Amino acid sequence: MADFWGEFRKTHGVGVMGLSIIVRNLICPAAFVLLAWLLPVSRELKETLVVQAAMPAGVFTLVLSRHHGGDVPVALQIIFASSAAALITLPLWIHYGMQLVGVR
Repeated sequence: MADFWGEFRKTHGVGVMGLSIIVRNLICPAAFVLLAWLLPVSRELKETLVVQAAMPAGVFTLVLSRHHGGDVPVALQIIFASSAAALITLPLWIHYGMQLVGVR
């Protein structure tokens, strides 16, 4: 991450970071919590789906992007934005997701 921090594009990255928050911290968790609610699976799997759904984009995204010649600064922006937003969204998704799937 430190190798590419200087290429972090604050002005051009606002749209990328905003969209990544919407997709990774809102749409994806909603879809996974909905699946956990609808699928006839064990309680443990429902709990795992809810917790995994709430997680931000992982740092391995940066490794994959660099290895396959992708846009590493964009990957860094996505990791940074989704991790920062997860400070708020992660506890909310876990709390309300567990309530929805019937796990107390």
